[in-house]
Amino acid sequence: MHDNLYNFDSSPNSQKVLNLLNSPCDSDILIGNNTTNHNLSESNTNACTSPNLVSEFTNKELKNLLGNQKDNSKNLGRKRKNDETEGKHNKFSKDITLVKIKTLIINQLHKFINRKIEIILGNDVGEGLVKKTLMKLNGKQNSNANIEFNRNFLNKTLQDIFSENVTSRISLHSKENNKIIIDGLINDKNEKISNYFKGLFNLTFFDCLKYFRGENISIEYLKGLSRFSDYKRKNEEKDKDYIDHLSTFLQNYEKNLFKKEQK
Repeated sequence: MHDNLYNFDSSPNSQKVLNLLNSPCDSDILIGNNTTNHNLSESNTNACTSPNLVSEFTNKELKNLLGNQKDNSKNLGRKRKNDETEGKHNKFSKDITLVKIKTLIINQLHKFINRKIEIILGNDVGEGLVKKTLMKLNGKQNSNANIEFNRNFLNKTLQDIFSENVTSRISLHSKENNKIIIDGLINDKNEKISNYFKGLFNLTFFDCLKYFRGENISIEYLKGLSRFSDYKRKNEEKDKDYIDHLSTFLQNYEKNLFKKEQK
């Protein structure tokens, strides 16, 4: 069994791809779409000056940066019909697709949980630096393409996922900001609030993945979470081949993790 999923390497160029996928930009921008997100915060615009820059990277520079990795190109990438050349390491590659899907789900969960906190706590949510809101996490979980890590990640609870340290870009809050807030929510003196967040944060990533792809939609704790069908509807016209690729991978997510690699 190989330690790394689909021969993904740790070169600076490959890491640049993963950093891009896990950037603070809107998920529409991450896919390389030329749609402008007018709601980007000032800190986010510093990390993603222009969606066109990301588009140029994913569609042009990516080939120049990673196209020469011939030793690791076997069975990687997406080839056009009747194309007999080896696939190059690009956004259609299995390791990058894994990271993309995982990032999509975690980002949607992040938005969903913060929205739930505001709705349920109401005026008690606070304002400014004392507002009870989960900050952006560091990118270690999202960018990790190791197959064993991601097998175990399926059973990781939302409490454990979102209790990880926040990104170092956030300097005005403790790195344990999210853990402190989550602990407070599940131990709230209001029993209804406590019970809801205990149930929500006890869900596993796999529970959420299945909900995201349209299964187990009866889970009350996730009611209102955006699903892949919503994402597909917004982005299909921009890059149908890529959206179809993501959809197929999502439907077979766990199978891709547990199937034996071909020699």
